[in-house]
Amino acid sequence: MLSRCPPSWVNLGDYGCFHFADYVEPMTWMEGFEFCMNITSGANLAVIPNARTQAFVEILADEHYDQSWLIGGIGQEGQWFWLNGEQMFYNHWDFGEPSNSNNGENCLELLKRNRRWNDIDCTASYGENYRRPICQLFL
Repeated sequence: MLSRCPPSWVNLGDYGCFHFADYVEPMTWMEGFEFCMNITSGANLAVIPNARTQAFVEILADEHYDQSWLIGGIGQEGQWFWLNGEQMFYNHWDFGEPSNSNNGENCLELLKRNRRWNDIDCTASYGENYRRPICQLFL
């Protein structure tokens, strides 16, 4: 029997179920982390461990409100990990990133303009730079 994703989640098989929370108010990375954990048991911010997952996420993001998205990477320059504890071997950093330009940019977003990655402050709100979470669930 095939497992089903919750309603409004996209089933990408081995890559898990993805939910683009484009209906919530913009939030900090930490708020997005908490949101995903609370939306359904076992969910977390999305992990993008390879180019194939990145491609799927880009396609899905283009179907939603044009904005930057919060994803499940944490760390600091040279040492980045996914929330599932795996070291980040694949990356899709934007040019000049990770920059740690505001000292303490230890969380990850998927940029609106080119769907590449940027390091951000985990607790700062960014005004007009809307960020909402991409949640992921493995069944």
